[in-house]
Amino acid sequence: MIVDVLIKVKKKLGLFKQAFLDSLQNSIRNYNLSKMPARMRKAGRHAWTEPLSVPCKKKIKPVYFYGNFNLASFKLGGVYMIEALRRLEIPARSGQQIDPLRLRDSIIVCVRENFPDNLPALKANGNKIIIDMRDNFFHDWGALNPDFVGRDIADYLIFPNQALLDKFLSIKPTTSNCVVLYGFADLAISTFFRQNGYKKISQLKCCYFGFKYNLDSGILQFLKNKYGVEAIPLTEFSFDRCFPALRHHNMHIDFRPESNDGLYKPLTKILIAAECRSHILIKDSPRIRELLPSDYPFLVNEKNNAEAAIEKAYHMFGTVEWDFSLGIMDRVREMCSFQNHVTVFVTILEKLSCD
Repeated sequence: MIVDVLIKVKKKLGLFKQAFLDSLQNSIRNYNLSKMPARMRKAGRHAWTEPLSVPCKKKIKPVYFYGNFNLASFKLGGVYMIEALRRLEIPARSGQQIDPLRLRDSIIVCVRENFPDNLPALKANGNKIIIDMRDNFFHDWGALNPDFVGRDIADYLIFPNQALLDKFLSIKPTTSNCVVLYGFADLAISTFFRQNGYKKISQLKCCYFGFKYNLDSGILQFLKNKYGVEAIPLTEFSFDRCFPALRHHNMHIDFRPESNDGLYKPLTKILIAAECRSHILIKDSPRIRELLPSDYPFLVNEKNNAEAAIEKAYHMFGTVEWDFSLGIMDRVREMCSFQNHVTVFVTILEKLSCD
């Protein structure tokens, strides 16, 4: 009898403990989320130190960005862009606290989620609309949805790669202007390397930097066991704390499964590796070929599996071929610089301000 009572008490204490831990975890998460907008605004102000030299020849309408402060997509496509435009003396701000139906003769930029409703009404008020298609595979905002709500209504649709744009146009043509912008590596990374320099590494050091669910756990475990690949796990809140570890590696890996959803993803892993002056071991696909040529030695495909590619990296390290291939990554870094991204974006704003 006493034993049964003790067992029941123990179970109740266990349930209470778990409930308490779950509640504490949720409270910490909600607190972190509540601080995210302020953190992102601070990141936008301090992420880079070099001045922008973007020619702006025409007066540009006020620009309002709508999106979700809790997502990295908005940090890159919203927060950094707002700060850049302000530095160029272009009126730009977040529209999070502004009813978009109050806006007149402005430019509304939608980044991933939390888009304004009733786009036709916004257009009727004389506004221009830009929709950033990165990561937009949810609900009616997915570009591969035949009834995508932004088709023909948006003045500009910005795609993260040509493969997604081609697929989008194959479903149904559009009167919206379409442009491909590959994006850029997080500015915190380039600032970090400018301040701390690049570390000279005497041997091949591989790492995976990203969310664990974006990489096959079996492949990761195999690479860790055989080749000592280090996993640098990323969470919603750990980016600033984790990315400096990239300084100790010269080969990144990325084995994201290819799917229609994957078409929406910017080529961030390549851009980060290029910013770190590193190589990348990555699964081959049409969208990857937009930045890396077919003769890049570390594309993983049927002719060059992951094990063969990493063995090749060990043999090539320190050779002329290794350095020559790094030149390919240098060209990627130059092409996908923040400066170039802002230049194209400002050109779009100028065109919309003249219409």
